[in-house]
Amino acid sequence: MRLRNRRLYFISLIILFILSASITLLYSSGLRFNKTNKSLEKVGAITLTSEPKAAVVILDGIRLNKKTPTTINNLLTNSYQLSVKKEGFYAWSKKVTVNESKITRIPTVFLLREQINIEPEKFVPTSMIFLSPNSEKIAIYSKGQIDLVKFESLENIFTVETPLELKDLIWSPDSENIILRSPDNQFQLLNINSPDQITDFKKLFNISIQEMAWSTNENNIIYASTGNNLARINIFQNTLTFIDENQDLHYLHNNLYYLRHESFISLVDNNLESIAEIAISGDDKIKIFSSRNNILPILNTSKNELYLYNLSSHVVEKIQGNVLSTSWSTLSGELLYFNSNEIWIWEPVTQSSKLIVRTSNKINLANWLLSDQYIIYSTVSNGLIIVEKNGPDRNTYNIPLKNVNFLISNQLKAAIIAISEGLFYKLEFI
Repeated sequence: MRLRNRRLYFISLIILFILSASITLLYSSGLRFNKTNKSLEKVGAITLTSEPKAAVVILDGIRLNKKTPTTINNLLTNSYQLSVKKEGFYAWSKKVTVNESKITRIPTVFLLREQINIEPEKFVPTSMIFLSPNSEKIAIYSKGQIDLVKFESLENIFTVETPLELKDLIWSPDSENIILRSPDNQFQLLNINSPDQITDFKKLFNISIQEMAWSTNENNIIYASTGNNLARINIFQNTLTFIDENQDLHYLHNNLYYLRHESFISLVDNNLESIAEIAISGDDKIKIFSSRNNILPILNTSKNELYLYNLSSHVVEKIQGNVLSTSWSTLSGELLYFNSNEIWIWEPVTQSSKLIVRTSNKINLANWLLSDQYIIYSTVSNGLIIVEKNGPDRNTYNIPLKNVNFLISNQLKAAIIAISEGLFYKLEFI
């Protein structure tokens, strides 16, 4: 090789080295050449994981040589279509925005099974199902009997016969006791550790009871409205103490009660001092839900009006809309509520509501799934539908189970129990 050629070759190698070193330096310093703008720009990244793991990652239609959990680096500021796929599961896809010098963190992507076993678990007619507060057990009422089973395995814990036709089953906060209520307001107590010993409150205390509610801070205390006054029942000691001889006094929450008036109810403290008022007429029926984040939902079931009472500030907010029911998210503390055509979420951080679903199909049930990731709801014509909570481009999945008239969700297990045409179903999505 001539000396001139060797020099040219050597110079070319130096130039290539400088260029590659410069490019490497630019990438390592978070810069990348934007072909569209013909300029150097800082880059960002996306980090994500999925359940189950080892799912394929696709960015703007290009399959990457990566599987979850992973990080996608050196991305220019832009919006990208991110997809996650795994055989046997529904694909997940969402528009993701990347900003310079920032890492866009995607919450865990929960992939839902494509093939779900939709076969009834129980062939006897089932009337009602009730999930325990700890989500570990369910009480199943069929005419004349109560079956207590484990949610996870559906293993039977016990079966007990009851002469009462039941209207409601009310779990204690510690998931150890159940109040049984008949349509004509007969009340009994079932302890799940001694199911053969059912306590009849009328026989025990020789009183007629109209309403019962568990104390929100004492597992052994029940408040009972007798029609003439309010009583406090200690189920450990089998004692009853009258609180006040006021026929309109009812238990609401810890150290909080309400008095009925002709055109409103007043919320009162232990001294019966009024601290707030709600425009509910005397004949309207109300339902009290559990509290979260110092917010106590109160639903006027006669007019489907939802009120949020702040236990700290004593401010009452009326939620507009023909609200049918509510449920809290286990993890995020957000409140889901719905009417015949819409599903909303009330956010404690912003103290405001956002619309999740609006449909022309009549909604009859809605609940959380996977805590704050998905919402599952039932429509009269389209069966069960699962929709992602976070939007705006929410992933939606249709489950072919129609005529569902009862639905409970074990939020952390991605499983539901439903009643359709009198048959009992357990569906698992992960």
